[in-house]
Amino acid sequence: MLAILPALSILLSTAEPQSEPRPEPLATLRLENGADAKPTGLVVSTAVAFAPGVVPSCDLLGVDAPAEIEPLERHRDGSVSWARVRVLPSWKALRSSFVEIRADGARPPLPSTPLGEVPRFRLVLEDFEGVERSAEVGGALKPIEKSALREAARAGGRHRLVSPKVGALEELLIFEAFVERFAGESFVFLTLVLRNDPPTAPWGPIRFRSYRIEPIDPNVTMAIAWPELNGCALEKRADGGARGWLLPRGAKDLWLGDGQTKAWRILLDASGNTARTPALARALEKPMLPGLQPAYLVRTQAWGDFGAMVLGPPPQTAARLAQDEFARARRSREYGWNGAFGDVKGTHQTGSPRNGLSSDGVLRTLQTGMREWFDLTFERALQQSLRPIVRSIRAADHPNVLLFEGMPHPKWPDRLGREIPLDPRLAAWREGTSGTWMRETHGWNGFDEEHFTIDDLYAVHLLTGDPWVRFELESIGQAILTYPFAKKAVASASARSDGWLLRGLVQLHRVTGDRAYLDAASHLVRGMDARRGKGEIKYLNEAAPDPRQLTNHPFEMPWQVAIAVNGLVYYFEQTGDPLARTIALDAADFLVKDGWNAKTGVFKRCVATDGSGAFLDEREPGGTQSWIASALVAAYRLEPKPEYRILADGLYRVVKATNATFDRGGQQWSWWQSYLRWAFDTDAARRPAPASGPANPRDR
Repeated sequence: MLAILPALSILLSTAEPQSEPRPEPLATLRLENGADAKPTGLVVSTAVAFAPGVVPSCDLLGVDAPAEIEPLERHRDGSVSWARVRVLPSWKALRSSFVEIRADGARPPLPSTPLGEVPRFRLVLEDFEGVERSAEVGGALKPIEKSALREAARAGGRHRLVSPKVGALEELLIFEAFVERFAGESFVFLTLVLRNDPPTAPWGPIRFRSYRIEPIDPNVTMAIAWPELNGCALEKRADGGARGWLLPRGAKDLWLGDGQTKAWRILLDASGNTARTPALARALEKPMLPGLQPAYLVRTQAWGDFGAMVLGPPPQTAARLAQDEFARARRSREYGWNGAFGDVKGTHQTGSPRNGLSSDGVLRTLQTGMREWFDLTFERALQQSLRPIVRSIRAADHPNVLLFEGMPHPKWPDRLGREIPLDPRLAAWREGTSGTWMRETHGWNGFDEEHFTIDDLYAVHLLTGDPWVRFELESIGQAILTYPFAKKAVASASARSDGWLLRGLVQLHRVTGDRAYLDAASHLVRGMDARRGKGEIKYLNEAAPDPRQLTNHPFEMPWQVAIAVNGLVYYFEQTGDPLARTIALDAADFLVKDGWNAKTGVFKRCVATDGSGAFLDEREPGGTQSWIASALVAAYRLEPKPEYRILADGLYRVVKATNATFDRGGQQWSWWQSYLRWAFDTDAARRPAPASGPANPRDR
């Protein structure tokens, strides 16, 4: 044996140099295709999460497919928590494409082929009297995002009369087209928006008979997302081309109120490759998600306000519960062209059913891998277009307007022309659109500050990069920037609205990068400081006596204070504003000292702020109590006081014991994530490691 060692050493020295092994993947994207053909040529825009400290810069990331990566959000240590990934998968297999991301910086070259052309199309609006107005779109559009792989562009205008008609309006209603086109491909994804929200000279509610889209080239293939749910219909024209009826023909309730819009997602493909149409159409209404394992996402600490996520019940139980709940959700949601799709049309709802510490539907997808929950959220997010908001204005250009719930407040000087009488030629078109509260808008209202949430839109923006969703978020944001607190130190209507607004302002800053949102949040915090109690009782908003709550005493509500604490801590972690930290801890101490009822084991509903000791007990131990548990966890992040943990634990035991479906979840399920993550981590830290290896508490 010893005799052959020299020969072996010679062979090794003359052999080819051994290549360095590639590093293990940091993450593997699993892109699922549910159609019967490969979506070849589709650039997937999605997002991938990373744990703290793993990715200091996206420039260091390598991908085994042509890709572009940029940071979206960062952890508190500055490392990347979410990165936008635009990738051109190979689709070697029909059902799945796997893309690995490594820390070696290696990426295949990006394609040098030009971006595909936008097929021209015609929009036709048939008014209430049967007169048609149309618009044509295609060719050169205004880019809003552009890279080697993908361009997002935008076009808009008004529908003009097809044939002259004496006395008729030449132009009516606005259209907006958001188009995504891809390198070397002749298909596009289109989000088309019909808008009745002119910044000035409004039309009022507008009735019409129909709205349709027609590709100019008869060889262009078309598909519309969710046609059955929206009442859309596709048919062939006489020349063999496609025609898409976007609204139910013959319906009697076709109108848009002032400030309302309606959005559709549409595929236009000029390639003639109809075999892949089903795959592209599926991706149109079911965007490709990263397919990261739930346990991986838990470890990244990247989801939600505070990076808190648990897997909940065992996988088999979770899957069964998710399937059961999904079936109930699909049955119970209101569909139709103006249906809420599971949202709440009128946001003035007791119990804030739309609000959480994240999008509840997307949370369930990330926890279970069951993408149907994301699909429900995506549908619901698109219906957001029906909320009345005056879009496409900048708050800085209108210093005397208040877009209260998205529309000009009648008592502010600038009403954007809403004080001018409406065009009398359209009087007949407005008949039957008013008479009961919010009838003009089919029951929809804008975002009221006491229930403000953009979590669904924010989650869809994060995971897909959809250009229309960003536009909608910017429109909502500009409306919020017209509120008084955006300009001076003043609080909002209540402690809960302070909390909701702080969360939303931080999210809007993350989406847009516009410092104005953090400045508005700073004004709001200083307004809270001026209003709050700083004596023995540190309330945030002293409410007048109310027969529905505490009859003979001014009072504060602990559950509303809890919402404010969550918002304050979220804002503090983004900015380091010391005043937000001070107020958050004072408010948390108020919950502990004045809000807790040791006899019942839950927090009081109302607490007198006059020192009398009067209070009103909470009648329902679930629901709003969950906001208090998460607030104590948030305060513990700032200062680990034992009493925060003790009361959060006690509240959890009471609520779980009185809620038979706690493990299944509910409207407030996302609020318990921070407590459950915290409890599991601290409990696991006290347990000895199992014999099979070290404990990893973040796999729960």
